Amino acid sequence: MVVIGNRCVLFKDRSHQCFRSAIRLTVAAPAGGFATRWRTKCGLRARQSMSAEVPAAVVAICFAGHAVSSKSSKRRAVLRLGARHGDGVQAPLVQYDKAAGRLLAKQDIEQGEVLLHEAPLILVEDENGKSQDGEIDMQLWMKDRCLRAMSIFDDVQQDVREQIMDLFCPEHSPTMLQASGLDLSGDELQFLRILSACGISVAENKTGLYRLASRANHSCRPNSGNCVKDSGALQMVALRNLSAGEEVTISYLPHADLLRPGRWRREKLSMTWDFQCGCPRCTGADDTRSLCCPSCVDNGHYSSNPLRGRVVFTSRSLMLGQAVTEVTRWSACNVCGAEHFRDDLDDSEEAWIDKFHELPSDCQQPSTLRSRRWQQAAASDEVLEQHDRAGLQALCELDAELLNAASEVLGEAVPAPEAHWLSARLAAAVAEAHLLLGQPTKAIDATRRWQNFVRHAMGNDVVVMDSCLAMATEASALVQLGRHMDAKQLWQAALHEANMLGLEQDDLVLAPQLPLSTL
Repeated sequence: MVVIGNRCVLFKDRSHQCFRSAIRLTVAAPAGGFATRWRTKCGLRARQSMSAEVPAAVVAICFAGHAVSSKSSKRRAVLRLGARHGDGVQAPLVQYDKAAGRLLAKQDIEQGEVLLHEAPLILVEDENGKSQDGEIDMQLWMKDRCLRAMSIFDDVQQDVREQIMDLFCPEHSPTMLQASGLDLSGDELQFLRILSACGISVAENKTGLYRLASRANHSCRPNSGNCVKDSGALQMVALRNLSAGEEVTISYLPHADLLRPGRWRREKLSMTWDFQCGCPRCTGADDTRSLCCPSCVDNGHYSSNPLRGRVVFTSRSLMLGQAVTEVTRWSACNVCGAEHFRDDLDDSEEAWIDKFHELPSDCQQPSTLRSRRWQQAAASDEVLEQHDRAGLQALCELDAELLNAASEVLGEAVPAPEAHWLSARLAAAVAEAHLLLGQPTKAIDATRRWQNFVRHAMGNDVVVMDSCLAMATEASALVQLGRHMDAKQLWQAALHEANMLGLEQDDLVLAPQLPLSTL
């Protein structure tokens, strides 16, 4: 068991035994010349078979998994995520309730178990749709995609064709399909609607349809996820514990988009899949848009309450005939009960977003800073250019300004730390900035705020990509502090959760200082 904050990551299969799969790492020989391998079973303390003369720092640093070689970066640590599927394809742990239109768990299922294995019924390869000047011509892309898909569909066997046509077909063509400009009808139109609504992304610009996996409904707080290989072979993995009869849901959106505001998610889902999301996150208050109440200070609540109250943005979709409208409002403060003019709160929020956008563009993207850190480590270059350092410092200053504004008696509506997407975006970026500036303690504080936002939005028990990234970033900070064993445990937990999401080590783009890591 690895304890991370208030989370416990338990490495078990259905027989309640530790995974038989193990992680292997190879440490490159230093100048003195040695080569040693270590092996550990997940959930158990590492058993190091290293000679006493191996430098402890070299041994410990390897656990953080940094600066991987080009060969090892293409491989994935394979963990056994369920029972009875290592020697063959296990029977699905899910069943489809056609009357309710839901995929259900057949039995109690533990987090990390594989719910089903499937090969695609059909795979459609997409062109990139770029014109000669490099711009994407959406109509041309959709038209070519539709024609190619229909050609492949015409060649499938009759029994496969029937399984495809039995999948959910929306009554209306999604906006993207309408953009093709093709005059379609009959089976061709039905097939393309099914492909648009039920298709699952596969590597190398491919889309697949699956007998069971394509029937899973969307949720902005999914309890399962798909791991799809380049060949199209799919595994559906439980991202939290499931009860028998519980609906199995996945996210149609990329994992990173799940932490965007609810209104943005619903618009994306409506445009791409032509439905209005009614999941619990979309029908309640927006868990990504909370502001610190400006009236708590004026009403004297701040002095008696260490945390200022919050006003939360609420936005939900309503159908008015054939039209969809968004009804939006800011709630009353949960502490002092004060209500505020919506325009005032909107303006305060927008002012902070403008400050963020005034930063250098590369400082606004945590992934860009993470890549820079990896490149800096690979080049063994610890020197930052003056303009780079200035941008990083500006980022750190904005983060500190927001935290001060949220905690001081200013009477200002401020994006709530750990409860607003902008605060989380800042925390993720500033964690990388502090690592680049050699400030690991501040980086750890930022990753904790980032993690707390993820738990606030997604819950404590669901595996989320941002949680993996935050753990990996914190592991890098622990390495800088010399806390190598803590870094090892955190890195193992990050890799374990990343595998449930189908992520590879490259997706984590971990921090510097490892000469060579082979997973």
